[in-house]
Amino acid sequence: MMLYTGTRNTGNHALECVFTGVFNGFKTKGFSLERGIFKTEDSRLENLETFKPLNPKYKFKKHHKSEAAGVDFEDFINDLGALQKTFQNVRTQAINEDVKILAKEVPQLEANLRGKLGNEVLAEGYHSENVLYYALKALQNDNMPIRERIWALSVLKVAHDQLPSGEIEAINTDVKKGPIFRGTLELSLLRGFEQLLIEQSGIIWRKFNPEVQKIESELDDRLKIVEMFVKIKGLFKEHGNPPATKQFVKIHDQIYEESFLNQKAKQNLAKRCMKHMNKESTSDLEILSSYLILENLAKDDDQISEMISQKLNNKIDFKLAYHHSFAWFNHKMGLCNQSHALFNKLSIQIEAEELNSIDSNDHFKVAITPFTDLEAVKLQDFKNLIDLVRTKQDVIYENKKLVLRILHDSSFYFEGAVEFLNGEMRWISVDEENLLLRPKLVILNQETVSICPVCLERFLPEQEVVQLNCDPSHLMHKGCTMGLIVNSKVQPTCPVCRSFMCEPHSLVTSIRPQSSLPTSVDKLPAVSSIGQPGKVHTGWSRYWNWSWR
Repeated sequence: MMLYTGTRNTGNHALECVFTGVFNGFKTKGFSLERGIFKTEDSRLENLETFKPLNPKYKFKKHHKSEAAGVDFEDFINDLGALQKTFQNVRTQAINEDVKILAKEVPQLEANLRGKLGNEVLAEGYHSENVLYYALKALQNDNMPIRERIWALSVLKVAHDQLPSGEIEAINTDVKKGPIFRGTLELSLLRGFEQLLIEQSGIIWRKFNPEVQKIESELDDRLKIVEMFVKIKGLFKEHGNPPATKQFVKIHDQIYEESFLNQKAKQNLAKRCMKHMNKESTSDLEILSSYLILENLAKDDDQISEMISQKLNNKIDFKLAYHHSFAWFNHKMGLCNQSHALFNKLSIQIEAEELNSIDSNDHFKVAITPFTDLEAVKLQDFKNLIDLVRTKQDVIYENKKLVLRILHDSSFYFEGAVEFLNGEMRWISVDEENLLLRPKLVILNQETVSICPVCLERFLPEQEVVQLNCDPSHLMHKGCTMGLIVNSKVQPTCPVCRSFMCEPHSLVTSIRPQSSLPTSVDKLPAVSSIGQPGKVHTGWSRYWNWSWR
């Protein structure tokens, strides 16, 4: 993950540009706001004028330095410390007033602000970095109307342009989280877009105006680009941020170019994506990322849709990769909706339940809230929810299987969660149903590679260990494997990746814990009716096995 920042001036911090790269190795273009920490009144008003035409209700009040700060500006002109304090007071009051006015035009933003911190959130003297954070949080809402999104971005711009580095610590600290990434990315991709809005200042809010429709259409196109980058970033982060190939970096960088918005450029990009997906050497994540770009391009372009259809008919490898990508993302979307619905349902139930005490009720709310809101989920949140499951309180315990399943499917996104769940799942009884709840990417944790995912015991020297064909690093004790195959009432699945267990499996000998295992020395008995080996595509076949939910 790369964090681009502006330069720092000697003695004082310049305004930092906060922009997250999509992943390591990408030549992501940041945006620079290398302005001095002290801003004149005229420059502040110039920034505010940018968004004035968007709403006739918008008004601003000019602040007089000496009155706003409560000091005589001339008396301290030669005193740098007092000068800093003077401008700090002026800027804080100015930002608060500007943001209060702007936030009231964005219902969701104001609701977030007041709901989180109370009515005093927009009071005089409120710390501006919090306003910035919640503006970013509001922008994370996918269904936010375009015009409200413009206003939320305007709040972000007004505050961001005038904040020194010390007051954007919240953004720097949580820069890897979704709301932060998306808001800063939108601010970057929409640079200069406000000028287009100014040109239509007199008619921007009139209904059925063709110019308004044109502007909103272009803005919508740019916001779709944001969606692509957010999802691509999430994919790579989910699987350890592996380096991207030069070919995919070129595809990625082309989206940042202004020419990308014209139809010919989009069609050329679609061809590059299809070609990249069809290569046998293309990695799994780059196939998925290319699919995301293709889907976005095809939504509003019939010619690109036709190009994709022709490719699907003519290239079998492309067809397989494309349809597997489609199925994978559909499954992910279903899990996301299921998770959100469940935790909201539990939250409502908890509100209605008469629990033993107010403290207990609050404990439930605290544990579930991070999974229902846009707040950053932390490892401690997983621990809190696991504790609730173990208390066997009715509201949670009756949904324990689904709760654990969702925790399991979410664990890859949060540092330390996989390792934590590996240890905490030991208290669950070992059966086929509960095996499905265990973390699937246990192989990514080097400390647990030598642990059998069925019995959770370490591989001892000279033990017979089964090496599953879905992935060489998916290992189980021979007895655990046979028990799983014999006792399963349905087609058994690998407890690590949940792909169907297909013969033949390799029987190897464990030399020492956490060592690389030797090659196959024997084969397990064939398991009839359990899958069929087929053609292996080096790009996506392994990926579908270990990542399918």
